[in-house]
Amino acid sequence: MTRSAVKAAIIGAYSTGKTSLVTRLAATLTNQGVTVALVDDAARDCPLPLNRAQTLDSSAWIIGEQIRRESAACALGRQLVLIDRTPST
Repeated sequence: MTRSAVKAAIIGAYSTGKTSLVTRLAATLTNQGVTVALVDDAARDCPLPLNRAQTLDSSAWIIGEQIRRESAACALGRQLVLIDRTPST
C-alpha cells in the first residue's frame, strides 16, 4: 500500500514572508530526516497580466499551473509536500 504525502500550504498576502518561511521550514524538516517536496508559487511565473490587470485567463493559468505543480510534487513520494501559496486545496 502506498502512503500519501502530507500536503501543507502556506497562504497569506503578498510580501509577508511566506517564501522565507517555507524555505526555512523545508530546511529544518529535511535536517530532521523528513523528506520534503517544495512547490513554488505559480503566480510568479504567470506570463499573463496580474494584480489590477489580472484577467480570467490569468486566474485560470495560475490555478491550472499550481495544481499541475502540486500533483507533480505529490508523485515524488516525499513525506511532506510544502506549498508556497496555493489557490487549490
